[in-house]
Amino acid sequence: MKKYILILLLFLSCLTFAFEKNVTAKTNTITFSNKQVMKTWFYPYRDPAGKVAANAIRSLQGFTINAKKDIYVSYATDDKTTYGYIYHYYSTGKLVKKSTRLVIGHGQAISNYKGSIYVVADISGKKNYQMYKIDEKTLRVKQSWILPSNIHPNVLYMHNEREASVVSKVTEGYHINRITLTGKQAVLDTKKRIVVKGLVGTTVKKPVQGFTYEKGLYYILSDGQYGVVDAKGNLKRVALQTKREPEGIGFVNGKMVMAFNNLNELFKQK
Repeated sequence: MKKYILILLLFLSCLTFAFEKNVTAKTNTITFSNKQVMKTWFYPYRDPAGKVAANAIRSLQGFTINAKKDIYVSYATDDKTTYGYIYHYYSTGKLVKKSTRLVIGHGQAISNYKGSIYVVADISGKKNYQMYKIDEKTLRVKQSWILPSNIHPNVLYMHNEREASVVSKVTEGYHINRITLTGKQAVLDTKKRIVVKGLVGTTVKKPVQGFTYEKGLYYILSDGQYGVVDAKGNLKRVALQTKREPEGIGFVNGKMVMAFNNLNELFKQK
């Protein structure tokens, strides 16, 4: 009798594993208003179902893709105001490494350039935000800079080792600011500021959910829409046509990549 029970349990275990694997491997598609089709790339880590302790929460906030097509996903924990983590994935979706706990705040302002990840730490209550340079292999902080107190950037894109564009949401729209990293300070170049009139998004608050730059155009992501901005600040909106909350935007080989939370799913343009 015990033998048959063990066989039954083994069968049920295999069935459950197969079901879970099938759910995880499910391929979805999203078609934007400009007819752009996005297809599931892979599913990064998400918290297990049920109650999770505050210090164990991993809430996906953003990602960046390096020249090797490796993906670095940022997660916030606790109340999303102080601590977070970075997970390193291969383009196959295989998890390579997890960082130790980092003081990176919300963690959505993330970018990379030549072997380093750059994150803006928006710590609640701090007058100045900080930018961290993090080694891609060790996921440890190598250097930091203090950002000007008159800007509180939501998102980040590194143009090179010293120059970055950061976006601040303002009343009339956005300021895409250019900063230069020198010494321990980041210097704001107001002459290179791009003023964008109008906001992107379909929800009341229209939060900034992601930002990137590709072939002379800036991309600002919000709930329900992303905006394409040229060098003069002209804005064109594209509807995502999904109610899922986006968490980051980027490009790989000219193809758009976008992340969505809850199921924590990365999509890539077909």
